Amino acid sequence: MPSSRQALGGHGEGLAAHWYEERGYEVVARNWRVAAGEIDLIVRHGREIVFCEVKTRATTSFGTPAEAVTPAKQRRVRRLAATYLATVPMPRPNSVRFDVACVLGEAVEVIEAARASTMCTRCGKNAPITRADGWGSRYHGPATGKTMKPAMPA
Repeated sequence: MPSSRQALGGHGEGLAAHWYEERGYEVVARNWRVAAGEIDLIVRHGREIVFCEVKTRATTSFGTPAEAVTPAKQRRVRRLAATYLATVPMPRPNSVRFDVACVLGEAVEVIEAARASTMCTRCGKNAPITRADGWGSRYHGPATGKTMKPAMPA
């Protein structure tokens, strides 16, 4: 019997899968696992394949769903995606995308082409994800009012 946390995660993955299906994507796999880890959701739209990390929260007491997707987690998903593409027989995709599905209660927000490392201009802390263009899409929390800029390369 799944724990309440596992049930919440499964519910969020179901909502994210439904979000993609409503937009014409085909769900290829849910919870694809190998020894190195798991990809929550793999979807396809034509010749594009999307690897999606789903983060579900009941409340923002411990941060937003997006804040839980660290750069290390994104690197792990990219490595797992490479393993998937190398081992699962399928036509070669024209493009590959990495998304983050943020589920808060029943609300789903999908950040397409998500990437890591933006920096708050006021406090200097890194925020975990942003849109691919890197400008002003994510903050530390829902009401901080802080502006973001791309992090400087190390």
